[in-house]
Amino acid sequence: MTEDLAGHLVKTAELFARSREITPREIELWIKHMGPVRQRSHGWQGKALANWWAQLRAEGLVPEGQGSMEEFIWGSDQSSDGEPRLRG
Repeated sequence: MTEDLAGHLVKTAELFARSREITPREIELWIKHMGPVRQRSHGWQGKALANWWAQLRAEGLVPEGQGSMEEFIWGSDQSSDGEPRLRG
């Protein structure tokens, strides 16, 4: 892991950690999903972010009542073909 990536991960974790502690597993999943798309387009990064959030939910790591990451990213959950709907 580069120093740049580590700094990015810490800043992102701080944004999400305002009201709770971030677990090591959440960071592992962030690296798994976001690492490969670091140099890709915003569309790829958005899909990876949505996949990260979905895995957090599947593993019970997201507090109840947290909204849809797809809606946060694109303004709606998904397009009719199941692909994330990009705003723009």
